[in-house]
Amino acid sequence: MTKHLYCHAAVPDGPFVPRQDVVSRSGLHRAAAGTALADRSPTVPSRAAAQTLSELERTLLILAGAERGASPDLLIIDDTGAYATRLRSVDRETIRARRERGDLPGLAEQMRPSIVRIDEADDDPPRTWPHADRPRLADLSQSTLFIPVGDQVDSLLERLWTAIGEAAPVCDDAGRLLGRPAQLIAAGALRPDRAVPLATIEADARARLHGELAATAAGIRHMADAMGLDGPPLSGFDLASLPGAVGFRMEDGPQGLDAIGLDGHFEPLVPPYVGDMEEAAWRFAERRHDHPRSPSDAGGAREHLVAYLGSVAQDAHDRFGRFPATVPTLVLAAGAAVRRPAPQRHHRRPTARLAGPMRGEAVR
Repeated sequence: MTKHLYCHAAVPDGPFVPRQDVVSRSGLHRAAAGTALADRSPTVPSRAAAQTLSELERTLLILAGAERGASPDLLIIDDTGAYATRLRSVDRETIRARRERGDLPGLAEQMRPSIVRIDEADDDPPRTWPHADRPRLADLSQSTLFIPVGDQVDSLLERLWTAIGEAAPVCDDAGRLLGRPAQLIAAGALRPDRAVPLATIEADARARLHGELAATAAGIRHMADAMGLDGPPLSGFDLASLPGAVGFRMEDGPQGLDAIGLDGHFEPLVPPYVGDMEEAAWRFAERRHDHPRSPSDAGGAREHLVAYLGSVAQDAHDRFGRFPATVPTLVLAAGAAVRRPAPQRHHRRPTARLAGPMRGEAVR
């Protein structure tokens, strides 16, 4: 039987081959023979509806993006609603052991409590024009969207803690030291000649966070490819449309409206999720470095370092009205729109436009 490979999405009729065949080895040979191969997912609706991802498939994609211990959490949107991951509570050692044993059902069962439905989200998140580019609308339909959510507050506190550990106090752009550094300077734990501007540390924290978000998104897309799923990057989609639809708290920020958190799901260490930034410093130290819960439970120089971190964060919050001062509180990154290819999803090209036989057009 003769099959023709066509790659024009605007024609309603004509011979076709399944897209699964296009991306197979034989399909690549056909492309090499002279037929064109589309560089993105098709926009022609399939004769059969795309199947949603199974729980196990979704779990494996989440774990692929969470290989690193400090990986960002994910916002997941499919046709059933919106979900948030809670990867901080995951027992990674148990997950590693189950993966080594090949216990895939056990992985799905263990991850189930860490994937929580967001009840505040709209039933139909914005996946239509003007929130999405028109050529991508078919890609987003019946897809599961994986969107890494980066906590810029946590990233900034980590970078501030590193600077303090290197005896570098924090200053503003005019060179004025932030917080209450006098005691640590007198003890030799901080050196004024090493002062670093807060804006410089915030820029470095943002660059590092974007690197983590990109690695998370790449891990998901690579796993989707390995599993035989459609997993194109989430391009042509306005991520700024998502926070309001999902139910995030919004405030004025350095670049317009800023998503500062989602109650019960994404809660960075800033008010209203903490009383003040000094409390935030102690909660950060406890969560990331096993420090005690409060200054009264601590002793020695570590107590003073955490207290100084809190004073810097509170001074910045009082002076600029927010923390971080110059970068968004949360960062939503372009992840992937993953779907299981429908059996009859295809590309077309009009034969009327061909002046003559196309080299490699007919494949037997």
